[in-house]
Amino acid sequence: MARVTFASSSNGVASAASQAKFNLTTPALQIVLTGATLKAIGAGVTRAVIALVNNDNYRIRIRRNGTNLELTGGITSQGVSSVVCSADVTSIADADLICVSLSYSWAASVSTLTGSFVKSDGTSLASGNGTIAGAAIANANSSINVWDVTNTEAANIAGAAVFSAAPVSTYLNPSSDPNLVALYYMDNDGTGKVKDWVSGGTSLTVTNGTLDATADYWDPITATTTPAFGRFGVRGPVR
Repeated sequence: MARVTFASSSNGVASAASQAKFNLTTPALQIVLTGATLKAIGAGVTRAVIALVNNDNYRIRIRRNGTNLELTGGITSQGVSSVVCSADVTSIADADLICVSLSYSWAASVSTLTGSFVKSDGTSLASGNGTIAGAAIANANSSINVWDVTNTEAANIAGAAVFSAAPVSTYLNPSSDPNLVALYYMDNDGTGKVKDWVSGGTSLTVTNGTLDATADYWDPITATTTPAFGRFGVRGPVR
């Protein structure tokens, strides 16, 4: 499969316009990044790595705090009150593929965020949850941004997915999950954009980035054997 790479010399984003399928009340997000991308986040810096822009700008945010990478869920109208979980950056190699996940739920005026960092060999680096007092998320026909940052740090993105609720844990292949809304393998749709493998999805337009053919393990479309991606990649249909 492919990846999208963003150089350190310019700001970059992969984005798609608003789509009705992103009108979600309990969205969940996943993004697969290289270890080098995570380690490049500067000390004391917070980066929003994937966002549903019109859904209260619900997004995965990662902050570098010393040797830790802290996962938070950003919701513009409600703020962030706690860290969901924290992974030790010294346990991550540059070439590692790391899946970062964040799920959202709401009940009785309390938002609950559940998230994790998981390596491509299935090793869990960190998982946890946090709560935010406030109203339910302002779901809308949202646009989506991947690597939604305003900085000059390099990035290497191997995959991203959006779900209508937390992924079903027994599903190892994102394309098989009943809650799946959008799935991006970062491969070319034939026009230089990143295809959404969910039927009817709008492709991502890559700005200041490059699509390349670097292989990864989150690839159920072409896989003929079970790769070592733990929860996030298994045998899938042959294209």
